Amino acid sequence: MVPMEPRQKLMETLGKTGCYFLSIVHLAERLTQERIDAIEAFLIALSGGNVQQDCFVVAPGTILSQLSGVRWGMRKEPKDYPTKPEELEILRFERKDVGAVVGHFVVGDGKGGVAWDPFGESKTVREGVLISKRIFYREA
Repeated sequence: MVPMEPRQKLMETLGKTGCYFLSIVHLAERLTQERIDAIEAFLIALSGGNVQQDCFVVAPGTILSQLSGVRWGMRKEPKDYPTKPEELEILRFERKDVGAVVGHFVVGDGKGGVAWDPFGESKTVREGVLISKRIFYREA
């Protein structure tokens, strides 16, 4: 099926607010050792109700499971949670901006540091603080 969405608008949305989704795609790429088409993955996740049009991730464990072929669950943990070696982490940073709080998700290195930033070098990571972790764990 060829989607009829306005591709440029979709890419703009993924670029502006898709950091959590793109971080999940990156984890799946790391697990499978294969490049994943993020736009196609987003459209599949959207059609399954696992992500919303504005990139809000509804079912992160399901998305990682579908992309990697292995069952994953996800739970939110505080910033000082010690990630176990068999777990994967996505970190949420926040910084205060004029009249708003800006959040950004990145892939963690397992120790609370940044392993991969979907934006490259985000101002929110550089000037903000780590707020929480999203921990992915294998389900039986």
